[in-house]
Amino acid sequence: MRRTVCPVPDSALRRIFHTTTKVITLGGAKGTVGWVDLWRGILLCDVLEDSPKLRDMPLPLPARVNWPLFLNRCPYYCRDIVVSQSRDTIKYVEMEFTNGWPPSDFEARI
Repeated sequence: MRRTVCPVPDSALRRIFHTTTKVITLGGAKGTVGWVDLWRGILLCDVLEDSPKLRDMPLPLPARVNWPLFLNRCPYYCRDIVVSQSRDTIKYVEMEFTNGWPPSDFEARI
């Protein structure tokens, strides 16, 4: 499903299917955990099940301005998610940078 919703463009430097950029705990009776690839989506697993299975939750495609960054830069520049335990929600945010942001040497400075 993820390849249909968020295909890997020919220009991408990264070709692997899922790179975990953060891990989230959703909890609940089944102990749901999510491994997040901020460019592509979340792999969810109910770790307390007798026979746990992975489920895929694709994230939205990058904003048009961020397409050159998609799978070529660290997603922390423009995307993030957070779990709100009090509201039982996953919040997703994406920022669009213009006018030459991020600078080409930005990764080297981190």
